[in-house]
Amino acid sequence: AKDRPCSYRSAWDLDAARYGVGILLTTEALTSRQAAGDTEFDLGPGEEPYKNKWNPVVRPLLALHGTRDTWRNQAAHAWLRMRGLDR
Repeated sequence: AKDRPCSYRSAWDLDAARYGVGILLTTEALTSRQAAGDTEFDLGPGEEPYKNKWNPVVRPLLALHGTRDTWRNQAAHAWLRMRGLDR
């Protein structure tokens, strides 16, 4: 995200989860960025339950896909649409 601080959960340790290390680090990052004047903090893609601790509102992402207009691509998109997978 351009000009927006962000975080990405790159690892998960079930044994350490009970200590809330990830929550603590994210809270510290949010506090630090707020003190620096940032008004947004991107928690990354996906609707993960831990993100609701800070904001239960999900902002939808915009995805752009570009392909050449060939019969193969048209067939692939038709196949995806039939299965409800093409947005």
